[in-house]
Amino acid sequence: MIEEVIIKQGVVFEEASLRLSAHLNVISGASGSGKSVLLGCILASVGLAPMRAKFLEAHYCLESPHVICIEKDKKARYTHNGASISKKALQAFFAPHLLHISSHAHPFNPQLLLDILDGFLDPSLHQAFQQSYTHYTHARAQLEKLQQESDSLETRKEMARFELEKLQAVRLEEGAYARLEALKNQYQNREKRRAALQEGLSALECSQPLYKALLYTNAPLEFKDALQCHLEEARELLLNEMFALEELEHMDMEALLDEMGKLGGIVRKYGSEAAARAKRDALAQDYQRYCAHDRHLKNAQERLQECAHACMQLGLELTKARQAHLGTMQSLLEGYTTPLLLKTPHLSLEAIPLCAQGLESVRLLLGKSAHWSAGETNRLRLALLALQAKQQPTPSKTLLVDELDANLSGQESANVAQILKELSAHYQVIAISHAPHLPGLANRHFLVYQDGQKAQIKLLNKHEQVLEIARMVDANLGQEALAYAKMKLNNA
Repeated sequence: MIEEVIIKQGVVFEEASLRLSAHLNVISGASGSGKSVLLGCILASVGLAPMRAKFLEAHYCLESPHVICIEKDKKARYTHNGASISKKALQAFFAPHLLHISSHAHPFNPQLLLDILDGFLDPSLHQAFQQSYTHYTHARAQLEKLQQESDSLETRKEMARFELEKLQAVRLEEGAYARLEALKNQYQNREKRRAALQEGLSALECSQPLYKALLYTNAPLEFKDALQCHLEEARELLLNEMFALEELEHMDMEALLDEMGKLGGIVRKYGSEAAARAKRDALAQDYQRYCAHDRHLKNAQERLQECAHACMQLGLELTKARQAHLGTMQSLLEGYTTPLLLKTPHLSLEAIPLCAQGLESVRLLLGKSAHWSAGETNRLRLALLALQAKQQPTPSKTLLVDELDANLSGQESANVAQILKELSAHYQVIAISHAPHLPGLANRHFLVYQDGQKAQIKLLNKHEQVLEIARMVDANLGQEALAYAKMKLNNA
């Protein structure tokens, strides 16, 4: 609900503050005083109407307090609880909490009829259908995806096979390219290495006289034995390297360079050997999936049939339950349309293809007509909201009513006022009225009046209410009008 609205430097209001009741708030005043502008400012506070003031602040209480501030220079800047917010995000957050009915034509939303009817049903049935429909739409999406893939499947299968063969043709273990490069360097330096190794082996051939000479010295026996051991180890290492060089001679250098070229290209393409391995594994999975596509397609078709059957069964149960409660809804709706002087409502279910709402929509006729005037449409919306509030109370919502009782007869206006009063037990109602019936029922009655070039707004006390209601009846404030106004307030 809206707790307070503050307007500064507006087109009509220089400065105005409005502290609202949680129930029925009525705004009255002479024609052209600025009442609709005030309602427009409330809509503007959540981005649903043009900003017609330089500063606007609105305090909302939903599950927690919310403060909206709008400052306008060349363009409007919005903040929500001190943080910047876009107009679109503001609308998305607050619009569901505001309902707006005015004397102007508004399109009628047929979904409201189905929502009210479903309020009579066992919630578990509707939840089961929604869950089943979700499974159905998911299965349908999966089948459509597979069918779309079929169109280009062979091409993608061949592309995956070609790339996979390239990746599988080389070793992609970590450091593979570095090892190939090391082998290439060894091959290129093999002659230098062979000469050095041979020179070392020749030197070791002359090491035996050195050992014999040491036998005639005072060198410790351990030293002599260690030297002999190290010389043997050195000879073994050099011989191993010579054998490795012999193997290099038999290496296919052309094949090595070819493998290096392939692996280098892959590493450059994918960034690393690890990334190439990941791509190889992903392509292998894709290729298997492409090869198994026909089997997946058949499974998806069978799954969709199962889900469609289950969803249709629940949809038919939903239809049966809706049909069973349709008469009750019609009777209750008639209890609101009759005092609003609307023709007798007739509700029926019309079959539609399976969708998220089920297998039908609700059709409403007033009398025999499905076409209504703007006044009839708005009074019908009021009747449906009253019925919905009675069946499914919705806290924290605010209903904005702009001159709904305009151009109505006295009895119609009185009945509209009674229904708005009933609605105010479930909604916060903010209503502009030109008729005397609604102000007499208000929890708070505000007057918009001209003070020089600018408009002012004030909360009326009991005496001021009497004068304002009397003015609505008789601009001259005759005794009969004053007596009538007192009677309306005393009977409220």
